[in-house]
Amino acid sequence: YGFSYDGIILNPGGYTHTSVAIGDAVAAITTKIIEVPMVYKPNLPGIFKGFESACGVNVNSTVTFNNIYVPLFNLPHEKAFLDILKNNTSKKIITINANAVCPMGGSVRCLTWQLTGKNAQKLIAAAKIN
Repeated sequence: YGFSYDGIILNPGGYTHTSVAIGDAVAAITTKIIEVPMVYKPNLPGIFKGFESACGVNVNSTVTFNNIYVPLFNLPHEKAFLDILKNNTSKKIITINANAVCPMGGSVRCLTWQLTGKNAQKLIAAAKIN
């Protein structure tokens, strides 16, 4: 109900901290679920106190009509993640190095929600170069 997609990309790490809610949601739909690998990289103790790391969370992407902007963190699982994503979409995959923002809990999707005006235009221009 409410959408017409061929599949949903799911990070199975979500089962660990929200297992009941995600399990119920998955059971309630007939849409194909595509699980992708994730290696979570927590912050070192004392680094960015008060912020939870988003390092390794590739599903924190931004999807537009033609593209999927995917954060990368130079982690070993990312090739498998990108292969699965490419095999399940006709959209262009654009990767963005998110190492600078992920320790503070940020990633590509978060950045797009925060930026407006000229800053948003700069981010889009940078994404087009990559």
